[in-house]
Amino acid sequence: MVFTKVPELKVSFLEFLDRNKEEIGDDVHKMMTDWFVENTKKTRVKKEKEEKDPNRVKKSLPPSWLWKADNKEKIKEEHFGGENTKGSLISKKAKDIWDNELSDDEKAPYIEKYKVQMAKYREANPPKTAKKEKKEFNFNAEEERVVGDDWDGPHEDKLLWKYAAGRSIGEGRFDTFEKAVEAANKLPECGGITMGKNGYTLRKGNDPITDDKDDKNGPFVSWTKKDFTMPKKENMKKKKKEKKVEEVAEKVEDESKEVGEKVEAETSTDDEGEAEVVSEKVDGEAEISTNDESIVGSPQATEYDAETEDESDEESDEESDDEDAQVQVKSWTYKGKSYLVDGNDIVYDAETEDEVGVRVSSKKSDDGWRLKKN
Repeated sequence: MVFTKVPELKVSFLEFLDRNKEEIGDDVHKMMTDWFVENTKKTRVKKEKEEKDPNRVKKSLPPSWLWKADNKEKIKEEHFGGENTKGSLISKKAKDIWDNELSDDEKAPYIEKYKVQMAKYREANPPKTAKKEKKEFNFNAEEERVVGDDWDGPHEDKLLWKYAAGRSIGEGRFDTFEKAVEAANKLPECGGITMGKNGYTLRKGNDPITDDKDDKNGPFVSWTKKDFTMPKKENMKKKKKEKKVEEVAEKVEDESKEVGEKVEAETSTDDEGEAEVVSEKVDGEAEISTNDESIVGSPQATEYDAETEDESDEESDEESDDEDAQVQVKSWTYKGKSYLVDGNDIVYDAETEDEVGVRVSSKKSDDGWRLKKN
């Protein structure tokens, strides 16, 4: 039996020592047991807490909190008789007033203050990853289109099956018909072009499909290549099978290496046999999956898979300042203590409103969250 986990090995070895206690003697038994227990303990290294710069530019509180800070005493006087009241109750009342009683004009100064403070924060804390450069995209559905002799169309209220080159701007999606035609002519597996509300996309299909599902990216118009022959299904299947086998081979190599290192480190056993077993199993699974006809798909079965997602996803990645300004704050109780949480899961003390940490998901807690303190 080969052990790949230290706990399993530990239990089995200690049982082995107990069974052979009489043969090896009490002294040797105790010595080996003590040594094994001591050297298989899990040790945790405490991470040193990083000190934060007290002069750092802090993230702005949400607009509703900025308003509450200026009106805390007024809220206490009007709604709690001027008596000392829990911060969480004041925050709850302030949120109710902000959401249901204040006009847009009354909110505007605090929203503007939030934007200014957040601009300073972002300037002092630039993102660690480079911002993706937004490509220019000037789509006009009413443009004049010149359709060449080697193209058929337009096919009104029709779309074509499946994207031929994805939906990235300049690769599979274009803002002018001329650019789309130029790219389509260079792509043998492209059967035509479909125009929706977000531009022209290259498609694999050559048989226009009626849009009978009122797709959110429509209305559609399509153009098809004349004398186009769809690549044979057998060739497509072979290509996918070869790619799948290559991926599985790489996975087997990585898993074999990982298993070998793990077994060598924990049990000092030979990793060659283990790697062969893994290789056999994964190769077998690969053969089954690559022989499945479903990996190729068909236009009939998947004619609408091309239109199930909004083509404008790339254009909505960046959050606007207006969206930032509408950060919602709510109460949250953790281990019997009340906190306040904003829309970014930043946690604040309900009494002092100081930032104390972030709320992260946890399977162990009752409500699925835990507090990770700063």
